[in-house]
Amino acid sequence: MSIIHFSTVFKALDVFVDKHNAFSDNLSSRLRQPVIATAREIIRIYGASLFKASKETCFDTTSIPPLKTNNVQLAKISR
Repeated sequence: MSIIHFSTVFKALDVFVDKHNAFSDNLSSRLRQPVIATAREIIRIYGASLFKASKETCFDTTSIPPLKTNNVQLAKISR
């Protein structure tokens, strides 16, 4: 059971980044590739955690659990 349709979410992220960067006047406020890559990894981590949670009997799609991760997990991924 796939709860997150990754291609749709990543396209939405790209549209958001393009719009944000188009309206950013200065270069320092634009979203750059490392930030975008981190956002993609967070989405992947959340998708994996939702997949694990969906296997539990008490899982309810109307109340999807929040993302639970830690800095160590993100640091290992974003090296």
